[in-house]
Parts: sequence; C-alpha cells; structure tokens
Amino acid sequence: MDARWLVPVHRTVYRLAGGRSSPEQTLLAACLAAGPGAVASHRSAGTVWGLRGVEEQPAEIIVVGDRHRRVAGAVVHRTDDLDPVDVSQRRGIPVTTPARTLLDLGAVAAASVVESALEDALMRRLVTFEHLGRTLARLGGPGRSGAGVLRTLVEERAPATGPTQSVLEDELVRVLRRGGLPDPVRQYEVGGVKLDAAYPQVRLGIEADSRIWHGGRLDVQRNSDKANLLLAHGWRVLHFTLSDVRRRPAYVVDAVAQELVVAWPA
Repeated sequence: MDARWLVPVHRTVYRLAGGRSSPEQTLLAACLAAGPGAVASHRSAGTVWGLRGVEEQPAEIIVVGDRHRRVAGAVVHRTDDLDPVDVSQRRGIPVTTPARTLLDLGAVAAASVVESALEDALMRRLVTFEHLGRTLARLGGPGRSGAGVLRTLVEERAPATGPTQSVLEDELVRVLRRGGLPDPVRQYEVGGVKLDAAYPQVRLGIEADSRIWHGGRLDVQRNSDKANLLLAHGWRVLHFTLSDVRRRPAYVVDAVAQELVVAWPA
C-alpha cells in the first residue's frame, strides 16, 4: 500500500488517511502499540462494555510482566497476572472481561462508580455473583489494588435482590445508606410489578421517577395501573425525582425515615 495512504498513530501503528478517528480506534491503537498481550482495561474497559456510570477517559490499557512501554496519550498499567479467562474481545478490541474490569475499576474510580457499574453488569447479565466470587477468590488477595472496593460491594449486597436499572436508582440507594437507613430491597416484585426499592416488612415502596423512563402516554397509563395495584395490596409508595435525590437528599431521608417510624414504632 502507498505510504501516503497511511497516517502514523504510534511508532509501529498506522491508520488509513482520510478515515475518521474514534475513541475505539484510539484505544485499539494503544493496545497494538503496547505490544502482544496488551488489552483495554480499567475505565477504558468499562466504556467498551458500556458499563453505567463509567465516563470516557484517555486510553487505559494493561500489560503483563515487567516490561515498561510508554504509549503516547495512554495510561499503561502493569500486572503480573492476566489469565486468559480474564480477557475477552468486544468490537475488535482486546479487553478485560466484565468481572476483571469491575475489580480493576476499584483501583482508579470512586466506589460509587464501581457500584453503578456493578449494578449495570448484573442487570445485563454480564456477570453473576458466583463469577464475581470466583474472580475475587482468585485475584483479590492482600495488596490487590481495587479488590477491596468490589469485595465490600459484593459482601454488602444481598444476591436475591434485583439490580438497579438506572443511575437515579443507584444514587437513591446511596442517599438512603448515607442517611443511616437500612438498604432497601431493589427491584422488589409485588403482584407482577416491580418497585425500584422497597422495605417489604412494612410494605413501603420507593420509586425513582425520571422523565426518561416515565414520560410517555403509555408509561403514564402503566404507572397508574401500577399505583392502583400496589394500593390494593396494601403498599404505601414514596416517589422521588432526580432533583430530590441530588439537591434535597435530607428531604428524601427524612420522608423515608418518617414512614419507617410509623410502621416500626418504638
């Protein structure tokens, strides 16, 4: 091929001239430049898998062994172990598996980001609790950066409860937790419908209302039917918006706490 058709990206990596560059192309080029066995990891792997709450970052890759190769514009992590079971491929990009990605995320991202990514991975069935447990047992020994964050999230979360389905639900659960209230059961089913969160012992439901998910005419009808069904089953339901959760967390905590106090008098 005529060299004029090639544009250097790294010392040994080129792309076709005239083609539009993309984050995925940049990430793949970084993996190729880092040498055999290099794969997308950490936050870049999170964005490749489309995990909720993980924001686009400069290319982030992982290499095995003690070789230290700099890749312009990329963050390079080194590891002593990257088993074949921890490597996958998505849209042509070599990438750590969702379980390994969640473990590595704890080393570079806030626990809240890891929690949202975990919920999303569970909802989409990219991981299971059994798989996460095996990954932690194999890789989560003392000194493993990031493992503690994932281990805590897995140990605190009841496997029987359903995963959240939006960032708003993630934030709602965290607000209640920070307010000193017990974690509600997520995605709790009553009479064939699901509540975003619930305290089943006292039949108290909590809904995270978002225009994105509840704005259409059919959604309004479904929500009306749902409210009537829950009332018929003896449930009280509190509704909170994104503005409530982010701008009035104390109001959210107080409203839920008052309902719990009524149901569980001293």
